[in-house]
Amino acid sequence: MQQPSPEPQQKPKKSRRALAAALITGGAVAVIAVPLGMALGWFMQTNQYFDQAAVEAQVEQVLGEDYGLAEVSEVSCPAEVKPEQGTSFECTYVLNDSTQSVPVTVGSDDGQLLIGSPADEQ
Repeated sequence: MQQPSPEPQQKPKKSRRALAAALITGGAVAVIAVPLGMALGWFMQTNQYFDQAAVEAQVEQVLGEDYGLAEVSEVSCPAEVKPEQGTSFECTYVLNDSTQSVPVTVGSDDGQLLIGSPADEQ
């Protein structure tokens, strides 16, 4: 005696396709946007300006590690610096109770900073 084969249940294909498309699209956006956002977000508060605190921290780090100025404090850089290649500005810092400055130039449109030689290495 032969049993009738059960008819396959048909689930709505449209919702599966829509879900798959949403996951693929969302996943692709996340794969591209997350690393890019992490890289640019470290430097910029918005799409228009560098994150002032992050620039100050980077300047302090470079002065300490690259120029051996371990006693640097009170680094201050201007707010609202646009991440446009060629833009230059000065940051000030305190070393041995003396306020000094260091030039900073935006090296590329993606946020690379070129921190120049301190005015007076002590």
